[in-house]
Amino acid sequence: MRPDNKLNAFAETAETLFHDLKIPGASYCFLVGGKRRCQDFGVRSSNSAEKVTGNTKFPIGSITKTFVALAIMRLKELEKSPF
Repeated sequence: MRPDNKLNAFAETAETLFHDLKIPGASYCFLVGGKRRCQDFGVRSSNSAEKVTGNTKFPIGSITKTFVALAIMRLKELEKSPF
């Protein structure tokens, strides 16, 4: 399956999942051949009519530490960590 077809299939699955789980909005990006491919869905929150864009800031609460730790570990794996 070509990358564009895979991204379209992912977008359809993601949109269905967001709807089923009542997620008001989301944004994701992939790197494909060195180019960034992004997709935005829905609104920022269930209390807002503000559409999601690539610049939308989502509150991620207490999972911030997990994201930071994962990013640092990935940089270590790639031998690009400043630590």
